[in-house]
Amino acid sequence: MPEKNVNQIRAYTMSDDALAVFTALYNKGPLSNADLPNKPGMRELISLNLAKKDPKDEERNLLTKLGSHEAAVYFTEQAVRKQQEESKTVDVPTAEDESFEDGEPNHEAEPA
Repeated sequence: MPEKNVNQIRAYTMSDDALAVFTALYNKGPLSNADLPNKPGMRELISLNLAKKDPKDEERNLLTKLGSHEAAVYFTEQAVRKQQEESKTVDVPTAEDESFEDGEPNHEAEPA
């Protein structure tokens, strides 16, 4: 049996299956059993109190209030982290660059 990956989502440790369901429920909203990425992940999220079955429709799965909050914080942090990583690769001119004179941009300089 292959070893399962474990993901740390804020204070929660969950499998790849649970993360796939967590992501789908956050991005798509409530899903039917047939639309879930997998059933074991849903069971795991229920045991963590991050998801539940709709009491009015057992075929419908959704995040709990806690799950919605944790997902919003987690995915916002992920987006910020990604944006920070991308900004590290942007070439920002510095005072030492030729396009700057006396620490001020030289708008007459040749474009790079």
